[in-house]
Amino acid sequence: MKLVLHIDRLVLNGVDPAERAALVRALHAGLERTLAESGAASRVAALQPSAHIRLPALRPQPGQTLGDAAAAALSRGLQR
Repeated sequence: MKLVLHIDRLVLNGVDPAERAALVRALHAGLERTLAESGAASRVAALQPSAHIRLPALRPQPGQTLGDAAAAALSRGLQR
């Protein structure tokens, strides 16, 4: 199955503008890893085209990037 994920809007409240590009790259890498997990692609494919997922405030664990924390939160949001 090929999955194409299009993010229309990414709101980065509280993120230093100088760090936004790095955060987006880390989020992209984290999403690739998360969506490669078994069943994740089919959960995304089952969403309605207008679906949105609101993530809670992100607080990365020690050693975890903000992008990885966002990807993990998105994965949990898909399981609802």
